[in-house]
This record gives sequence, C-alpha cells and structure tokens, in this order.
Amino acid sequence: MLIKRYKLIAFLCLFTLVYGFSGLFAQQNYSDLNAVKNLSKAFIEVSKKVIPAVVSISTTKSIKLSERDAFDEWFFRFFDVPKNKEFKQQGLGSGFIITKDGYIITNDHVVKDAEEIIVTTSNKMEYKAKVKGTDPLTDIALLKIDGKNLPTVVIGNSDNVEIGEWVLAFGTPFQKELSSTVTAGIVSARGRNLRILHESYAVEDFIQTDAAINPGNSGGPLVNLDGEVIGVNSAIISRTGTYQGYGFSIPINLAMTAVNDLKKYGKVTRGYIGVQIRDIINQDDMKQYKLDKPEGVIITGIQENSAAKEAGLKPGDVIVGIDDHQIKRVGQLQSLIAGKDPGDHVTVKVLRKGKLKKFDVVLKGKEELGTELVSGIGKSFNVPSLGLEISELKNINYLKENYGENINGVIVTKVKRKSPAANAGIKAGDVIYKIGRYDIKSVKDFQKAINRYKKGNRRVVFYIINEEGTQLIPLRITNK
Repeated sequence: MLIKRYKLIAFLCLFTLVYGFSGLFAQQNYSDLNAVKNLSKAFIEVSKKVIPAVVSISTTKSIKLSERDAFDEWFFRFFDVPKNKEFKQQGLGSGFIITKDGYIITNDHVVKDAEEIIVTTSNKMEYKAKVKGTDPLTDIALLKIDGKNLPTVVIGNSDNVEIGEWVLAFGTPFQKELSSTVTAGIVSARGRNLRILHESYAVEDFIQTDAAINPGNSGGPLVNLDGEVIGVNSAIISRTGTYQGYGFSIPINLAMTAVNDLKKYGKVTRGYIGVQIRDIINQDDMKQYKLDKPEGVIITGIQENSAAKEAGLKPGDVIVGIDDHQIKRVGQLQSLIAGKDPGDHVTVKVLRKGKLKKFDVVLKGKEELGTELVSGIGKSFNVPSLGLEISELKNINYLKENYGENINGVIVTKVKRKSPAANAGIKAGDVIYKIGRYDIKSVKDFQKAINRYKKGNRRVVFYIINEEGTQLIPLRITNK
C-alpha cells in the first residue's frame, strides 16, 4: 500500500513537471510568434506609409552604335549595320517625392543624358519631369514634376543607422509592371567605398544591405522601421547583373547635402581639403604610423594651392578627427567634408609620428586647387586619347611607404570625366606599374609603352595598385 502511494506521488510530480514545462514552452512559442507578427505589422505599416511617395522613372536617350564598345568592327561587317546609326534607348529607375509640389530624388546614373523623363506615381499618374540638377560625385539627381499636395517621404538621419537593424528597400525592379516592390533585410555594413563612381573627387560612403536591390531599384528609398528614409538605393555587386545578396545605398544625409544645393543653386558647391588619402590597410600601417588601432585616414599626397598645404598638413599624417567627429575611414571623411562649403573652417586632428596635432583648415573650392600633387610628384605626361594624366614619383619609396610594395611606377594625377580611363575605373591616385608586358618606372617608360601599343589599336592590360590592392584594367590604346 505504501509503495502504491509513493508511485502515485511520483506520477503526480512527473505529470506536474511535464505539464509545467510544456506550458512554459507553449508560452515561449506564443511569445516568439507575437514578436514575428509585430515585425510583420511594422513592415506593413511602413509600406503603407512610404509606397504612395515612391515613383517609377522611365527615360529615353539617343545612342550611336559607334559609341558602344560592344559593337566592334566585326559586328558592323557581319550584320551590315551602318556605324553612325542612332537608336532610342529606354531606361528604368526609381525615385521618391520629398516635397508636396513635386521635387524627387533619384540617382544621377538613372537620368544621365536622358532626353525625356517620365515619372509614374503609385496611383498610375504620369508626369513629364525636368532635371533641376545632378551631382555625379555622389550619384544624386534632383527632378521636378508639376504637382500639388503630393504624398512625400519622411527624411531620417543616416548618422544614426546601426548595423543589424531592419530596413526596407522600395523601387521598380526590372520592369515598370513591378512598381512599388518592397523587399526587407538588415543593414549589413556602413562606410563601404566601392570605387564605382568614376570621378576624381567622388564621395563613396555606402550603406550595405541584404535587402534585395535589382536593376530598376536605383534611386528608390531605403527605409527604417520608423518609416524614415535613411538611404538612396544606388548599386549592386553581382556577377549576373541581378541581386546576389549585396546592395548599396547612399546615406540620406550625404544625399540631402547635394539636394539642398541643387534645389537652391542648380549645382553643388563643396569645400575641399586638397589631399590624396587612403585607409589603414594592415598591421604594417599601424606599426609604420605608430597607431594603436586600425582607424584613421593616411594622407599620401597634397595638392598644390590646397587648403591642406596652406594649413601645414603633410604626407604621412594620419587624420583621426574633424572637429568633434572621430575619423575611422576614407568614406566617412569624404562624406563629412562634402557637407562643408568653401571658406568653412574645420579643425583637422592628425597623428604625426605618433603625436596628436591640430590644424585650422580653411576649405577651398575645387577650382582653386592645383592640378597636381605637391608631394612625391615629378615630370608629368598627358594622354588625351585615354583621358588621363600621369606623373613620375619623386619619392622612390612611395609605393613601399604607402602600399608595402617594392615596385616603381607612375601616379595618375588627373582623369577626365567620361573618358576611356574613367569608364574603365581608373582614378586619380592610382599607380600604374606595368602596361602589357612592359614595366613602368618613369614617364619615359609610359610614353614608350603607349607608342608601341597604339600602332596596333588594341586592348592592353594596365597593371594598377591603389588602396584596395592590385587591379588589372584593360584599355584600348588608339592612334587618336
């Protein structure tokens, strides 16, 4: 009888224990489900709030077949196509309305060279748009349509963006019928510099996200869960031309700096320090520049007549602060200075041989800067057919000091906009150390290589080194 009683007590204890745990698990699952439902509701509310202000942008421009590298001599002969024939090219992008009277933000590359721009709103209304101004250095364009009481987005603060936070991307991927598409993801990283804007003074400080961004999404908003725009979708990295997990957006603070100028003046005015810079790459940099951590921006060159030269900055200085802002990377520095005007004073904090120094720098306009670097630069040579200018390195240890490489080369001091060199991705500050099979150690070597290859009117590989490493860039050298 006593044994039966103990068995009954044990059973009741076990039953209570199992039931209690199952109830606890059920409660936990119910809590998790509620969290998911709440996140879903947040997505829904943000979408309702933003979609009415998101637009599709259709463009038309004329293209000459002879301007397209893909259509080479064999193409024209094989298909019997007239070389100078023109055709109309259709483009598609996205944008978002920022004022009730019809100002719209999009990307510069969406509307570049467009002869006609048609904006379609979420309620299928179509408007002809005018370009009020563009800023190729940030890939931002400002459009205007004639409208009244139009729905608008809420502009957020991209300085407050956190890695890991949820974001939504809006736009029109692939075709117009897919307008008002919404995708979700997180902020994967900040401060990405991709070298995709082929401009000598380009400002790249991208927000990286895994929210799906595809062709046609360019110019659309990246939005946080408060329904605030924190970025302008701009680029993808892909081997197929479509989304493969990486999308990039221009921080809205940087975009609005350009937009405010475009709206007021029709162009962007910026202040410049006048330096060539790169990020801290590795432990060798930290040791050489006496740094405790891999943060800061190394000055590798200073321009003639620049604000930097007048203030007393030198090559080898490591910029660690601007006013009250700590500087950790190139994109951050560029983005911060891009919001300043010529004549503005900034306090630049640098580490020089391990010691902190402060300089009062009065920013200058781009037109006031010299066309060549003061430090490490010698004899120059211009190649109009490629759209670039190169100079010799006076300091034979330049590459070793800046990139840890025991090679010589010539430095690119100027790249013309829309030139073959710019289109291929070559930028001011790149060092060319080999062309084809010829090593380049001087301007004379460069001239010889160019002259040898231009006779064949052929593509040749340029071996380049910069802050991101070594690159092999093919360029066609012509007799022009």
